Amino acid sequence: MALEHIEKIKCKDCSCEFDVTVYESVNGAFDDEAQKKLLSGELFTHTCPECGCVVALSYPMLYHDMDKKFMIHLCPDGENVDECIKNIKDAQKKIDKQFPEKRMEKPYKMRIVSNENSMREKITIFENGLDDRIIELLKLFFASRLQATNKDAAISDILFFVGHRGEYAFQIMLANGENLVSEVPKHFYTLFTEQYMAKCELASRDNFIIDADFAILVLNGK
Repeated sequence: MALEHIEKIKCKDCSCEFDVTVYESVNGAFDDEAQKKLLSGELFTHTCPECGCVVALSYPMLYHDMDKKFMIHLCPDGENVDECIKNIKDAQKKIDKQFPEKRMEKPYKMRIVSNENSMREKITIFENGLDDRIIELLKLFFASRLQATNKDAAISDILFFVGHRGEYAFQIMLANGENLVSEVPKHFYTLFTEQYMAKCELASRDNFIIDADFAILVLNGK
């Protein structure tokens, strides 16, 4: 079961106070409904019962999937990273104690993200059996390719997703509010894996944050 509690928040428009459910942790192997709400964004948006204003609420949350063996800790705005790392390790110890038969299986992937979009992206990547380190390298490649053809393109974010046909793609968000979609040929993923996996393994030791900075570190060979 998901761990949750009730908090009272105030509407930014009409100042109405109302109760919302805040999730401390979600288990992807058991909490189907909570997982669906997380992936759709419902866990972090709440509608004011008085005026209908949608209120966004960001808060720390641990997502873990014991079947696919990964944990993602949402640490809003990168605050309290040390505490997030401790929470991830504590959660791993609890799982090892509760399910000792899983202890000798493949180790968990453990990640820390700073926003809800990144958490949903990581879940999508791992649920599809992909490696987020390779995805981050591909993001840099596609960003550089876009900016080579459009020097005025200011990229604010890039998110990976899997389409209805199983295709890989990036949603590229520009600073001017425009959104682009670029399909990622699957053989690109294979090529990048073959070329960079050894470097990724080295750079990701004891590293819980896999993002653009990590990709730059790998490409620089440091």
